[in-house]
This record gives sequence, C-alpha cells and structure tokens, in this order.
Amino acid sequence: MEGPVPSPPVRNTLEIQVFGLQRSGNHGVISWLLQQSETPVVFLNNVTHFTDPYLNFHVGAVPNMVPVSHNDPARIEALRQTPKPLLVYSYENLTLRRLAREPLVPDRDTALGPSRRIRRVLLLRDFFNWAASRIKLFEYRKQDVDAVIQNFDRLIMLWLSYAREFSAETGFLQVEDVVRVSYPRWAGDAEYRAYLLGRLGLPLRDNSNRVVPKVGGGSSFDTTTLSGQADKMAVGERWKYLRQDRFAPLRAAIRARRAEIEPLNHALFDQPWVIQF
Repeated sequence: MEGPVPSPPVRNTLEIQVFGLQRSGNHGVISWLLQQSETPVVFLNNVTHFTDPYLNFHVGAVPNMVPVSHNDPARIEALRQTPKPLLVYSYENLTLRRLAREPLVPDRDTALGPSRRIRRVLLLRDFFNWAASRIKLFEYRKQDVDAVIQNFDRLIMLWLSYAREFSAETGFLQVEDVVRVSYPRWAGDAEYRAYLLGRLGLPLRDNSNRVVPKVGGGSSFDTTTLSGQADKMAVGERWKYLRQDRFAPLRAAIRARRAEIEPLNHALFDQPWVIQF
C-alpha cells in the first residue's frame, strides 16, 4: 500500500510581495525590511506584472540584498532553487483588478517554489505628496511633463484604485491579512514600523529608516543626497511644489476628481484638502 505523497521541501521560509505606486517610498520601505535580516536577502525589484519574477525583474540595488543580474542566467537559476529564509519581490503600478482574473505568478510552484508563509504588503502615500513626487520624477527624467499633465487623470485613477484597496473597499489582493503600510506614518513613527515588522513576522534588528537607496534615482526631490539622513527629508511638504503657475492644468485635473480623492485621502491620512488646489 502506497503511503501519502510527501510535500515538496519549502524553498522560501517567508515570501513577501510588495505592491506600491511609483514614488510611494517603495525602495525605502524595502531597504528597511531587508536590514532586519542577518544575511543578504534575495530581492527582485519592480517585477514585470504577471510574469516569472526571476526572469523579469528590473535591476536595482538596495542594501543587504544578494546581487542579481540578468547577465548570469545560471546564477539566477541557482538562486531560484536555493532554500531562502526570506524572498522579497516588488511590483510598481500594477493594476490590482487583474488579480481577480489571473495569477500574479504563472506556474508559481516552478517559478518560486513552496513558501512556508506568504505576506502581501500594500504601500500607499498620501495623494498630494505622491502627486508632486510623481511629477518631479518625470522632470528629473527629462520627460514631456506637459504631456504627462494632460494625461494625469489616468494616474489619479490608479491612486484611487490603490486607496480603495488600502481602505478594504475592494479586495483584489485576495488575502485577509494584507499588511497595509501608510508611507507617511512609516516615515515618522518608529513604533508603527515595529508593529509592521511584527505583522510580517520579521525580527526587529534595525528600525531606522534613514537610508535612501540609489535604485530609481533615490528621492524625486533630493536624489540620494540625504541618504543616511532621510529623516531630514521634507516628505510631507512635497505638494507645495505644485503651487507653481505652470501646474495650473494639473491642479484643475485634481480638482475635477475632488469628490473621489478627498474622502479617501482624509480617511486614510487625516489630510485636509490642500486649499491651494
């Protein structure tokens, strides 16, 4: 008589999936997560949506990560198969609604292997400071900001979709214990950061958040000039940048969505409508 089929060995003790919009502090939060580990962590940055994370990440270094590169496929495959205490991979600007109809990682048993625990992190930044940092990033990259402003309603709708998921109005992440991270609170509250580590099941080794990683150019406003002193960054005052006359069309687009933005932004971040908008 044949016995039960043994379960495959666990490949990842803890697997953390991070979802956030660009310019929401993604890499600062991820760096903080990785610095809790005693050993370097396999981190796959900004994975192409709904693909194999090991084959479709964007190269980007943060402290205490295992160096990864697309130039060495054999090493990538070795990392894939190696048992890991912690695997972290991130997504930017993913359309959450798609999770209702297709798996995040196709053939995940082959791509990632079994994980003892999986945690999904949803990161959100307050609307006005996120919008200012998003526009500043386009300028930093010398893109056509006027064209971006003309189409900014699409980005507003993306923020609204993340805010609705953050408030549990929607449930596309499909797990009850999503770890929701408020970036403004994370940036200024050490006790909140410690609480989040407990939710994730990570030990607290270093609760500082002063590092500004180089990946993504660092901060839209300060690049990496304040790395090591990130607590001095005026992350709560970025919105003032958009008071310039040239951003009047952007402010108009935001005002047109006020009925949707204001209640969510106030409920999630206790932030009043910025009168200048």
